[in-house]
Amino acid sequence: MITSEDPALAGRTGTDTGRRANPGTHVVFGHNGLSTLRTAWKDLEQYARPSAFYQQYLWMDGYLRFLADAPERVAFLTVGEGDRIRGILPLQLAGGARPWHRRVATLPNHSHLPVADGLFDFRLDAEATLEEILVNLDEHLGGYDWIDLPRIPEGSFLDAGISRLRSVPVWRQPAGASNWLPCGEGYEGFQKRLSGHFRRNLRRLGQRAGALGTLNYRSVCEPAQIRNAFDSFLEIEGSGWKGKEGEGTAIQCHADLVGFYRHLALTGSASGKCVINLLELDGSPIAVQFCLLSDGVLNLLKIGYSEKFKHVSPGFVLLDMVLRDWGERDEIRAVSLVTDTAWQSIWRPVSLPLVHARVYNRSWAGAADRLWRRTRPHVKHVVKSATAAVRRSGNTR
Repeated sequence: MITSEDPALAGRTGTDTGRRANPGTHVVFGHNGLSTLRTAWKDLEQYARPSAFYQQYLWMDGYLRFLADAPERVAFLTVGEGDRIRGILPLQLAGGARPWHRRVATLPNHSHLPVADGLFDFRLDAEATLEEILVNLDEHLGGYDWIDLPRIPEGSFLDAGISRLRSVPVWRQPAGASNWLPCGEGYEGFQKRLSGHFRRNLRRLGQRAGALGTLNYRSVCEPAQIRNAFDSFLEIEGSGWKGKEGEGTAIQCHADLVGFYRHLALTGSASGKCVINLLELDGSPIAVQFCLLSDGVLNLLKIGYSEKFKHVSPGFVLLDMVLRDWGERDEIRAVSLVTDTAWQSIWRPVSLPLVHARVYNRSWAGAADRLWRRTRPHVKHVVKSATAAVRRSGNTR
């Protein structure tokens, strides 16, 4: 569990300062609207705690350009004091104009957006700011039935505000986690977290990989080198079962995903935020990591390896080399694995829990959805019990 003493990734809200927010609210739409917020957004990033990769202007700009189904229906609700913007909440709008259509506003949601959040000055009061946003949503967005907030970090500004809301109904449940590896004590300190058996295995894997030829590790962040590194990333990430002859889930199988990650690579490298790590054997890549830097954290957004060499676990060998390199850099506090997939457990990561929350307006559609979510577990239990009873009855005949 992440606590306030874990500065690498824990979201802090500043809600104990006693400050009360009384912001003015405004809204802009789509990519043109986002462009007007560019300067304010980048200024605000330094006051977020933490400033995560999914809160960067670079990330949201890429989402609107390549991933959003209807970018013109993405609203950016801003809160501020005077001319200064102190919070931005992006919301994708869905629903029609007819009375029976549900009107939903959700944080940008996509399979390649593993975590989502707003961007707020940590010195604001979370509850008061969220209350102000809700009061003005009807006016700005023409009404809503609920706000859907999937995969937000537990303890973040948004989560803290939601947890304290009393004026409207709220539904909230766990939604997985985002794992990270602490680097505050360097590589040697990190290794103490691992089991002796796994440390020995890592050494053996590195030796076996090295016996196949000349092994080389590169961490690329210079704009002049990032294009070639990005091409290698696409090639390795798209090899094997992910590629065209497999499930077709590889990035290179989808033009929108290629555009999104190329945007992050080229634009991100120009501002020092994109890093591509490569493990090469005799000059050819066999494992790759696509990363973004944010607030002292190296975030491994996408990883891949050549299945031809899976017997030496090149992905593990590369991660070990990355920890030896980046874990020794003074400015790096953590290496984030971003997701919480099963293979990560052997590295003994720290987990940042994620939550899925809905904030309901007092409408019939909102009430119906809330009632369904409250009763669904009981309905599933009744259906499961009834199905089992029918099967038992059939087996006794």
